[in-house]
Amino acid sequence: MSENKSSSQDPEQKMDVDNDDDEIAPEILEMSAEQIRERTMLLDNEVRIMRSEIQRINHSVQTLKEKVKENNERVKVNKQLPYLVSNVIELLDLEDQQEDEGANVDLDARKTKCAVIKTSTRATYFLPVIGLVDTAELKPGDLVGVNKDSYLVLEKLPPEYDSRVKAMEVDERPTETYTDIGGCDSQIKELIEAIVLPMTKKEIFANIGILPPKGVLMYGPPGTGKTMLARAVAAQTKSAFLKLAGPQLVQMFIGDGAKLVRDAFALAKEKAPAIIFIDELDAIGTKRFNSEKAGDREVQRTMLELLNQLDGFQPNDDVKVIAATNRVDVLDPALLRSGRLDRKIELPAPNEKARARILQLHARKMNVSKEVNYDELARCTDDFNGAQCKAVCVESGMIALRRDATIVEHEDFMDAILEVQAKKKTMLTASSSSQFYDERTGRDSQNNQKLHIIEWQHMDLYKFYPLAFIASSTVRALFYPLNLVKSRLQLQRQNNVYNGMRHAFSTVYKKEGFSALYRGFWITLPQIGASFIYSTIYEKARSVLHLKANIESPLLVSALAGGIASVSAQFIFVPTDVISQHMMIYNNPKQFLGSSLNKAAIINLLSTDGHTKNIGSIRNYFASSLLGLRVARAVHKADGITGFYRGFFSSLLLYLPHSMCFWSAYYTWLGFFKQKFGFTSKEEEYSFERFHSLLVLQSISGALGGLQQLFVLINTDFSSKPTIYFKRIFFTLKQILVHRTGYLETIKRLYSEEGKNVFTKGLAPRMINNGLQSFCVITGYEAIKRLCVLPEYKNYFFEID
Repeated sequence: MSENKSSSQDPEQKMDVDNDDDEIAPEILEMSAEQIRERTMLLDNEVRIMRSEIQRINHSVQTLKEKVKENNERVKVNKQLPYLVSNVIELLDLEDQQEDEGANVDLDARKTKCAVIKTSTRATYFLPVIGLVDTAELKPGDLVGVNKDSYLVLEKLPPEYDSRVKAMEVDERPTETYTDIGGCDSQIKELIEAIVLPMTKKEIFANIGILPPKGVLMYGPPGTGKTMLARAVAAQTKSAFLKLAGPQLVQMFIGDGAKLVRDAFALAKEKAPAIIFIDELDAIGTKRFNSEKAGDREVQRTMLELLNQLDGFQPNDDVKVIAATNRVDVLDPALLRSGRLDRKIELPAPNEKARARILQLHARKMNVSKEVNYDELARCTDDFNGAQCKAVCVESGMIALRRDATIVEHEDFMDAILEVQAKKKTMLTASSSSQFYDERTGRDSQNNQKLHIIEWQHMDLYKFYPLAFIASSTVRALFYPLNLVKSRLQLQRQNNVYNGMRHAFSTVYKKEGFSALYRGFWITLPQIGASFIYSTIYEKARSVLHLKANIESPLLVSALAGGIASVSAQFIFVPTDVISQHMMIYNNPKQFLGSSLNKAAIINLLSTDGHTKNIGSIRNYFASSLLGLRVARAVHKADGITGFYRGFFSSLLLYLPHSMCFWSAYYTWLGFFKQKFGFTSKEEEYSFERFHSLLVLQSISGALGGLQQLFVLINTDFSSKPTIYFKRIFFTLKQILVHRTGYLETIKRLYSEEGKNVFTKGLAPRMINNGLQSFCVITGYEAIKRLCVLPEYKNYFFEID
């Protein structure tokens, strides 16, 4: 089998060999091996030569590609630069015989058409149209763009090219009204005087003999309603509204910006009465300066054309110009001079009342719950402009849609405020969401004053005041015995009653009972109201001093706010203190007043009014419990209403520096402790983990502030106290002539009787009372503030990432 197979394959193999021999040229077959070797060498040389030629050609191709790329870049640069707008007047074909006649014709000119063009500068040129533009598509009357230097035709402009369409918004009948704009009442009045009256009642200006303004410039931050005001004015005057955008007047083609301005004023005259509104005027109206850049010169040419057009119509024409800008400081003085943009109207950022009005305007077409508090929303949008207030209303509706609701609730508006604030990219920082909240609430990174102001504004005051009342009553009840002992020690004459704080406590408790330590306490409860007035006015004053008066020093802001609040609180504090002081010494007034002055004292009216001091029976107990009312009746009988305010100015001179000193000392110590214990950012202050640590530091700072105010003002306190008490106690009936001692006279008399002891009496209870009471008050105040933060803001106080 194998032999047969091999025999069958041999003929095929032989045939292949024969075919190969047939393909070899006969001349090769006749060559010897040496000749074939020489021929092979020659062929190798030819191959090497051909490969070298291929490399040369590839190099040439690469060089040509680089030149093409370079030329394309040049063409691109030429097209990016400002170039002239031209009209094609005529297209011509050069004849071949012109070259034979000796004409100097460019090679490109022979291969393409030539054109006669007229530029926007009124110059006429004859030039070839090279391959950048298809000459088959050009015809007379087309607009083309040419290079400003070589006048090379670079681009054919589209047939629909129209400067008035590109840069102008035309509204024949605007629909906006003044009721659509909130918080701009004074600006609306100025626009009516400058624009509306000259267009609707020209005769009143003619009768007076004055020319109305040609134009108005409105300036202010973005989003304050400048465009809406201009449209509302156009609607009231039934004028066409033509809006020009300043940046669109800066065109790529030289002379095109000026043409836009001319076309705008020409169209306005056609559609008169009309109002031309130029938005972002600072794009073309900046102050002129020397510049070698063609773009800057083009902007200046556009502004010069605007000046020319402003001078080209009469003030009593039915065409008025309203311009708007955010940067009035960069405008050229020529625009602002009299006879052009005569009136300047400022549109500032809306205040709280204006923001509330804007929110109501944008929410009037929405299905809004009746419980929406626009005043609260306005307080929460402290740094919002009108456009952002509108965005809040829109966003609140979107939030309501997400929860499948048909009514927009107050909480939706609050969430919308946070979302709109998050979208204010210009006020965001790149680090964390906590920093954007600092911007939203207006906190100052260098001090904590705005931080506390925003807390106060965003607290639930219905929850705050009851908790504060309970806490204040508790603290007052705990420390009232110290206040009573301190007052008795300071009022006694030459230590003839008590030898010190411990002796005073034991004596009062043993002789008068435990209730004597709280004699006059209930009459001082209205002073809790004074505390509420103090805290409210203190926070509001800090807000005004820091945000409105621009006082940057936290110590100065706190001191001034504390002084202002202290003055207000004295109107409640002084009358109740007058009554309580009489009640404190009611049991044995002779030991405090002395026999010589006792006859003329108001306390005598109490001892002879038919009530006994023996409280053994239940009937007399209830009679003695009305002691405060009896004291008030006696004071009123002796001196009328003014009797309750005797010593008011002395008390004011005492507590005013005390309050200012306390808050300055408090924030000084608090800043020291924050730096010492590493509170370097707002996130750490309001993180839940460090909340208790910060509260302890605030409490300790309050205690140190209370002690420091005592030692700094110790002379004022112990010299003014006797004066206050003597003035309050030694007032008699009006028909009894009593010598009223003055401030210095009282100090001299007390010093002559008791020496230096007059300045140290009651020092121990005073130190304990000031230190511990300040500690408790600050602890309770700061803790309650955090407990009463509204729910929608708690995440930003306690869950900052």
